[in-house]
Amino acid sequence: MRLYGNMVLCLAVIFFSLFGINWILSDISGVYVVSNPKVRMRSPVILSLVRSPTRLEGELSLSAGERLILTDSSKTKGEQLHLTFSTPDSENRDSKLIVNLDGNLKDEKIDAVLSSGGRSLKLQLDRDGSASVMKIMQSQLYPIAIALALGGGVMMVFRQMRMKNRDR
Repeated sequence: MRLYGNMVLCLAVIFFSLFGINWILSDISGVYVVSNPKVRMRSPVILSLVRSPTRLEGELSLSAGERLILTDSSKTKGEQLHLTFSTPDSENRDSKLIVNLDGNLKDEKIDAVLSSGGRSLKLQLDRDGSASVMKIMQSQLYPIAIALALGGGVMMVFRQMRMKNRDR
């Protein structure tokens, strides 16, 4: 009986691990960079997105050192991206920089057009796997901690029930 319980527990852990990995890899959340294998330097554009249950959050870092915050993602539908980024309100600037990103997400790549002030730039952003996993883990750390705590509580209850059954 104990063997079957351990097998079921092991299979459950494997199933939920595969489910979690699939969820992480299939979501839009992640870090996207302009990749050029010929040039070994930092990407000129870094897009960081995290999908929460109610909204999409993100940042756009440009080569000039500008860090823009996602302000509007309401027109994004499925794999069609329509995102608006602007400078944070906390920065005291003479003028506010607004950049629109329009593009398609396919096979972990975003074919995008950045536009601002009448100028546009077409580029391809590739998903950075390791940075994406780190970003998702950072954003999901609190829910994961709660799930682990609840899972630990459930395991303690099972352990206590098993101890009671042994005493009989």
